[in-house]
Amino acid sequence: MNDVIKNTCKAGQGYLCCRYLVIGVQGFECVKNTDMKGYLDARVAMEMMTARADNCDGKTIEELNKKD
Repeated sequence: MNDVIKNTCKAGQGYLCCRYLVIGVQGFECVKNTDMKGYLDARVAMEMMTARADNCDGKTIEELNKKD
């Protein structure tokens, strides 16, 4: 897990973890700027998710999966 995942996305940090961080076929992915955004926002509004934060403007697959 690289510094972006740990420090920006806050993976594993409960409510502080970004709601848009997911695991896909290429590794970690950010779905903030996709059709999934509205679905995840609605689930957070209904308190149906642990990861509730909105931590940045969005990250690329490359940023999320680069080796430190």
